[in-house]
Amino acid sequence: MPYAYAPMPLRRQLKAASRAGAKRAAWPLRRLLDPRFAETNSRVQWAQRVVLDEEIATRAVVGERIDRYSVANEESLLFIGTELQGVREQVEAVSRSVGDMAAQTFDSVYESRIERILRAPVDELDAASARLLNHGESHKGFAAQRGLWLNPAVSLEHRVGDVVPGDVNERIVEIPYALSALGTRPPGARVLDVGSAESLIALHCASLGYETVALDLRPYPFAHPNLEVVVSKLEEWDAGDRSFDAILCISTLEHVGLGWYGETQEDEGADRRALDRLGAMLAPDGFVVLTVPYGTAGVDAVQRTYDGRALDALFDGWSVQDRRIVTQADRNTWLPARDGLVEGTGRAVAMVTARPAGAA
Repeated sequence: MPYAYAPMPLRRQLKAASRAGAKRAAWPLRRLLDPRFAETNSRVQWAQRVVLDEEIATRAVVGERIDRYSVANEESLLFIGTELQGVREQVEAVSRSVGDMAAQTFDSVYESRIERILRAPVDELDAASARLLNHGESHKGFAAQRGLWLNPAVSLEHRVGDVVPGDVNERIVEIPYALSALGTRPPGARVLDVGSAESLIALHCASLGYETVALDLRPYPFAHPNLEVVVSKLEEWDAGDRSFDAILCISTLEHVGLGWYGETQEDEGADRRALDRLGAMLAPDGFVVLTVPYGTAGVDAVQRTYDGRALDALFDGWSVQDRRIVTQADRNTWLPARDGLVEGTGRAVAMVTARPAGAA
């Protein structure tokens, strides 16, 4: 009969299982009581203390090294900063030196160019030099900035390789008209030039022997034994008991009262009030020479323009000795107007010699 497994009786199985469970439950207690475990535990604790001590020591060493490195780093940064400051100063010194050298080089080149221009014929005049020369002679140029621009009757225009006449303005007829009117007065006569800046008329009069007063808001740049300069507004100037044999008002009355040149801005009629004030300063046989723009009557921010009717109104109550209208035919030519008609460029000037009605 084959061998057959005979199962353990149930009671024996339960008893064995009970013993095994008791062993497992008692194992932690047995481990603590086991001398071998206690020794192992002691070694573990010793190892932990050693590790902790090493960690503390390591931290101390690391901290010390960090402090040492920090000090060294600060010293290095201070050294680097000092070196950088030195380098910066050297760079600035080099920059100044280079700048000085560049300025000297530029000055040398500029002076050489000026010398070349001064020696060169007009055919070699370049655009930049022409522009500089035109600026220098303009009403914004260097002379004008010192009050020495004289509004010449004929301007010159510098171009590349050439110089040509520029615009011929109304001064071409105004100045000879005024001086010819003075020809009726002997040297020593008293002359007032109103609005004398930007003109040589006052200096002309003084040089011809007239006792001349130059009146303007701006200083007159010339001196002469026969010349007195008065910086004032016309309406504020106290002439005292002086009277004048001739008063010149060349291209001035049209601006009075508009405020463009810094004078008091007034309402309509400022020009007529100014003319009456001039009349009050005339000697019994004195006269006014006046020039103003002529054309379509009107007023803008800078000046008035007069037509025939406006001139008649302006001189109402005056005795007009002479009245001429001259028009610009082209930019270089001025001609007497035919029947007072403005032709050509549209620019014209009225020139009047008059004295108050009833004067000697």
